[in-house]
Amino acid sequence: MSKEATGYGYQFDKGGVPFIDPRIIKMNVEGNMPYYKMEMFSDRFIALAMNGTYSF
Repeated sequence: MSKEATGYGYQFDKGGVPFIDPRIIKMNVEGNMPYYKMEMFSDRFIALAMNGTYSF
């Protein structure tokens, strides 16, 4: 899960407790900006291992 603090005052490390200034919320709502953002995010990786021997 990807946690981004696009909102002001959201404390992810303290259980998601918001500590907010109402003026900031008003500014974001009036500007049509997202305040909190949490989304599912996954990376995919590929690994390749090779082992070769050669003898006469």
